[in-house]
Amino acid sequence: MKRRLFVIGAGAAAGCAALGTLAQSAPPPKRLGCLWTGPGTDMNQSPFVVTFYARLRELGWREGSNLVIVNRFAGNDPLRYEPLARELAAEKVDVIHAMFPQAVSAARKAAPNTPIVFSIVSEPVSDGFVASLARPGGNLTGATTREVEFFAKRLQLAHELLPGARRVAVLVDKPGPQGRLPLVARGLKDLVDLGKRTGIAVEVFDLGSVDDVRPLFQRLVAGRFDALLVFVYVRVSVENRRAITEQAERARLPAIYGSTAYVDRGGLMAYGQSPTELGQRAANYVDKILRGARPADLPVEEPNVYDFVINLKAARAIGLTIPQSILLRATQVIE
Repeated sequence: MKRRLFVIGAGAAAGCAALGTLAQSAPPPKRLGCLWTGPGTDMNQSPFVVTFYARLRELGWREGSNLVIVNRFAGNDPLRYEPLARELAAEKVDVIHAMFPQAVSAARKAAPNTPIVFSIVSEPVSDGFVASLARPGGNLTGATTREVEFFAKRLQLAHELLPGARRVAVLVDKPGPQGRLPLVARGLKDLVDLGKRTGIAVEVFDLGSVDDVRPLFQRLVAGRFDALLVFVYVRVSVENRRAITEQAERARLPAIYGSTAYVDRGGLMAYGQSPTELGQRAANYVDKILRGARPADLPVEEPNVYDFVINLKAARAIGLTIPQSILLRATQVIE
């Protein structure tokens, strides 16, 4: 009887040891910190965010299993970037994903030794995030949008759409405590210079919140502008996008946007970097870093897919005929 008890006890001990070994061999889940520009309430309506999470799942990451995602939302308030970035650093995340230069700067300051993947950054070299696109160096990498180039390109598109246009309004983020976003400052200079060369008067209007939209469009109507270009990055929310597109239609003002999210809400036309491609690329970088790659060894990627979406329903609503030469270049035409 004593021998039998010993054998059972030894077997139980061996089983416990095996379970302990298995428990020890299961690695803890990786931790991803995300610093988002907007509020968390409209996450599921962002093509970038939806694609980002979907791509992570495709790559084998499961939240609650092998991945913990720590989200922080700035609610379109740039002043919240730094405290939120410090919160992510305190969470001991393995990698941080941040959108827009101000958020990236805040993340780098708060977590100087944590790998950082950036998105929606037009000039990462000029911004000082990487040494070069081919050899980033340091702890940052990501994908550049080259958005600065689109300021002038969208004015060219407006001129082609409306050859007789002489006054174009440009809607941008209201400057923060540190002034305009560097991206906006550089892009506006290129746009105004092009306007002078082509005989188009360009006037800039600042958007601070959704409350500014209605009075702003009253000024546009009174000013008899021919077209509107929208370059709003930080003050963007679903509510803002809907208000802008509705007011543009009411004013019968042709508007060109940088994101298809505006066209999805009734906007006329969008031309810019594909948010779904950006979301996929961001997830790809996060995946590689979580699996051991160093940001310094991951070259910054440049865009090769652009969205050019035209909403013919919106065009009819304002009595505008889109030239065939423009329709043929569109990646998508909404009937």
